[in-house]
Amino acid sequence: MCSHLHSDCGTNFIGADQELKRLFNAASKDFVALRSRLAADQVKRHFNPASAPHFGGKWEACAKAVKHHLRRVVGESLLTYEEFSTILIQI
Repeated sequence: MCSHLHSDCGTNFIGADQELKRLFNAASKDFVALRSRLAADQVKRHFNPASAPHFGGKWEACAKAVKHHLRRVVGESLLTYEEFSTILIQI
């Protein structure tokens, strides 16, 4: 279980964060249990400052490298889940 989640301020991440907060505040039985579990494991969510895309340089460089190698190895081929998983692990 990871203890810190880092992301940029993309609209999809902000929207997901707002939706999770809304669900947790709805106090349904399932979400109360999930909120308790996340709190017990001390999972924290961190967003980069607004207008600071350079803060995500490390993971953006990793994503770029993975995409580069995937394009070179896979190209236009269709892979099964197991084949794709194996290639990602190798990369």
